[in-house]
Amino acid sequence: MPASDKEPTFDELWRRKRKSGMFRQPIYYLGAHDLFMHLTLHGMKHGWFRLRWLQDLDLMLRRHPPTDETIRHLRKYRCLAAAGQAVILLERLLGTPLNPESHRLSASRHARVLAEKALVFIRTKEEWAVRLPPRQARRFKRYLFSTKTFVQKGKYVLGKLYPSSWDAAALPLPKPLRFLYFPLRPFIWFWRQMRQEAGAGN
Repeated sequence: MPASDKEPTFDELWRRKRKSGMFRQPIYYLGAHDLFMHLTLHGMKHGWFRLRWLQDLDLMLRRHPPTDETIRHLRKYRCLAAAGQAVILLERLLGTPLNPESHRLSASRHARVLAEKALVFIRTKEEWAVRLPPRQARRFKRYLFSTKTFVQKGKYVLGKLYPSSWDAAALPLPKPLRFLYFPLRPFIWFWRQMRQEAGAGN
C-alpha cells in the first residue's frame, strides 16, 4: 500500500514462501497469510471494482479459512480493516461461508464502513484507479484516506505539510528562497487544485 507504515520485508516474505509442485522447476509464491493480506490490500486500494479479485479470495477462503494465526499476522501489519472489508463483501456478494475467525474480522466498524464505500465503486462498474473527473477523483481520494489507520492518517497529514517537487514546478524559487515553500505550501496546493479543475472543465 502507498505510504504504508508497516509491511513485511523481502526476507520475511521469502521465509514464509510456498513451493508449487506443478512443474519440474520449483516455482515459489507467497505464503498463505501473506497472500491473503496482499489480495485484500490490493482489492481495497482499487475499491474492488473488479469482482474477479473477490472470486480469487472466495476460492482461497473456501479451501483455507482464516485462523487465529492469520489474524495475528494481519494485526502485525495493521491490515485488519482491509481483511474485514473483503470478508464482508465476500459474504454479501458471493455467499462465501465464514468461519468464526472470519466473523471476527467482519465485526470491525471500520471494516463495515469500508465495505459500504466499496459497494458504491462496485455498482458503478468504473475503474476508479484511473484518471477520473475531479468530483469522482475527490470521492476516491476520500475513500483511500478512510482506509488508513489512525497512525497512517497522522503520518499522511504530516507528509502533506512538506513541500514536494510539484510545488517547485508550480512556483520555481531560487535556492536561497526555497525555505519559503514551507509557509507557501497551502497556497501553492490550493492554486494547483484550482488549475487542475479549470483544466478538467475545458
